[in-house]
Amino acid sequence: MATGLLGWLKITAGVLAVPIFGFAVLAAVGQRVAEAEGGNVTLASPEEVRARIRSGRAAFRALTPAQHLSAARSALAQGYDPARGTGGDFFQALRHLCAIPEGTPEAVAVADLRAEVGARRARAVPLVAPALAARLASPAPPGESPACRRRDIACALGHVPIDGTFTADGADAEVLRLRAPECGTALLDATVPPSQRPALGAMGFRRVECVGPASTVGADL
Repeated sequence: MATGLLGWLKITAGVLAVPIFGFAVLAAVGQRVAEAEGGNVTLASPEEVRARIRSGRAAFRALTPAQHLSAARSALAQGYDPARGTGGDFFQALRHLCAIPEGTPEAVAVADLRAEVGARRARAVPLVAPALAARLASPAPPGESPACRRRDIACALGHVPIDGTFTADGADAEVLRLRAPECGTALLDATVPPSQRPALGAMGFRRVECVGPASTVGADL
């Protein structure tokens, strides 16, 4: 009798522990969200999201040429590596530079900053291939699946300050893809050289691609 009662108490305690634990987790998450939002937890409606986008565009258009120039310089300072002369948020920098009208005093600096963006891009591209070679040569951690290994390759290349993003796409992470503002065969060959592609194929990649707004180039492995 005592044994049966003890078993019943254990089962009851286990059943009650599930919702109690769930409530505790939800409470903790809710507290973190409330702290992050200053105690006000709200979900934005589609109308509110569109209103925020319109507000952001209006605020951007309201910037003076001097403010655009300052914002462009701040964007180029983000993640800048003085030793290598690489890094910076090129997208935001060029976005602000394009908004500076010709004929303004600030327009004099636009050409120099655009040239700086080009120089940083050129300096960063040659860093990708050595990083890829080093990653291909490094042993895989014990127990790492082939798909995880392929994602690890793309993640490692993401740390190189190139003006683009590497991902391992596809259902099984079998496509090594570079998304960049300007794609072409020259950029793809410089970052993922043909000499390194057999090793990528042996690792399970079936294709390498460079995808841009205007063009896409690629090669099967």
